[in-house]
Amino acid sequence: MSNILRTDRISLISLDVSNLEHVLNDKIYQFRDIDERLSNPDYILKDNKYLVNLRLNQLKSNRRLADWLLYLVVDNQKHTIVGNVGFHDKPDKDGMIEFGITIGKSFRKQGYAFEAISTLCSWAIKTGEVRSIRASVSPDNVASKALISKLGLIKIGKQIDDIDGLEYVFQIPIDVFPTIAFVAN
Repeated sequence: MSNILRTDRISLISLDVSNLEHVLNDKIYQFRDIDERLSNPDYILKDNKYLVNLRLNQLKSNRRLADWLLYLVVDNQKHTIVGNVGFHDKPDKDGMIEFGITIGKSFRKQGYAFEAISTLCSWAIKTGEVRSIRASVSPDNVASKALISKLGLIKIGKQIDDIDGLEYVFQIPIDVFPTIAFVAN
């Protein structure tokens, strides 16, 4: 069963092995097996087979990771998938968790990214397993750097990612992260 995190405006719906296999096999982009009313006008996840494959392999090795890895971001009123959000893995031994997000082009600059990240991170904090939240961003990604700043993350360094190249690394302890009210399942 999917983990569903709801605010008044959005729902985050976790994806399981079956959902991700359908995406890889070009059988589903509308995710109507989750909710038949859902539309996916920006074809979220269709063009990101690398991410889908990565998360699928993680889930196949440990299905309990489903609540951590990949969620659809759904506008509750429009029944529309506006993006995806998730963590790279469960919290590490120091309680650090790193998030990633993609919002469809036609839904950007409407607050979805901030609300989705705040909701997912608020859920993670409530698990008691998380002590800090991290994000890695390309130096050229102005919108993501503005979002990271709004969330209060502080630049702590840089790294070279095998896929994305140079990234700035930002982090924040949970006691100063802007949590948001949500309802789970």
